[in-house]
Amino acid sequence: MTDEQDQFPRELELLKAFKDGVIMFHFGYYIDDEAVVDRGFDQMSGAAKALRELRPDGIRALEPLMDDPEPGVQVMAADYLMRVFPERALPLLEKWANSAELEAGTSARAALRDYKAGRS
Repeated sequence: MTDEQDQFPRELELLKAFKDGVIMFHFGYYIDDEAVVDRGFDQMSGAAKALRELRPDGIRALEPLMDDPEPGVQVMAADYLMRVFPERALPLLEKWANSAELEAGTSARAALRDYKAGRS
């Protein structure tokens, strides 16, 4: 097995961890529990960091999550991919920023603010 083939199961594991972290992050806001928000954020950002460490373009593995049925997962994947796929990520963030979807909309607006301020 090549190194790339060895990385594939790890990549799938990290994608699941990212998605689960996003869901936990938004659920924490929904139930107004800062500890749950923090755990979700740590899991999500840890998975993204580990994807970057797998290979130089490892963060690109998040791209399919921009099509996830869960709006919050789409938004957070787009947030992490704005610099890599702006042509896909920015319209997606704008769509959710202008929606009535509470958690996804709030996260999309924050991501767009950070992007426009050069912080993402």
